[in-house]
Amino acid sequence: MAGRPKATRSFRAKHSALYASERDCARYDALCSRQDHAGNTLAELLSVVAGDNMASLHVVDVGTGTGKLARLLAPHVQSVSAFDRSDDMITAARAATSARNVSFAVADVRSVPLPDGCAGLVVAGWAISYLKAEYEVWHRDGSSSGPWREEVDAALAEMERLLPPNPDPDPNPQPYPYPYPYPYP
Repeated sequence: MAGRPKATRSFRAKHSALYASERDCARYDALCSRQDHAGNTLAELLSVVAGDNMASLHVVDVGTGTGKLARLLAPHVQSVSAFDRSDDMITAARAATSARNVSFAVADVRSVPLPDGCAGLVVAGWAISYLKAEYEVWHRDGSSSGPWREEVDAALAEMERLLPPNPDPDPNPQPYPYPYPYPYP
């Protein structure tokens, strides 16, 4: 039995090819719009973030892609600063967004050009999983290695930097409301 063909392009090359033009970004946006067909993302965010405070929040969307989360949150928050490292994605996001309280700029998730503690909420759609995939090296035996943990940690540290310090963390945090592992029918 023949094994799988050897990969011929790196993740970065595949990622760049996927977002090679505004037309491709529009296709990506159409695919992403079907991911939350039931509208659960906004409902979950509103349930996690104190509803009364939502309108006063400045949100940072890292790895915004075509701006799906930025557009979703814009009507409910004071402002959104959205970043992606792809010029084409930022161009597509600007074209798809009419909200005046959203700004877009090119920046990597590990280096966002905003001051410490400026955001009330930081969101990341697929950016963390893309970052992991970019730096993960898979081996023939099914194991993986590579500096992906350090890169993901850097992204999470950057996201944490953007949030204000929590002076009074909850000493009794509630468990995640869904069972793990998830029950599948």
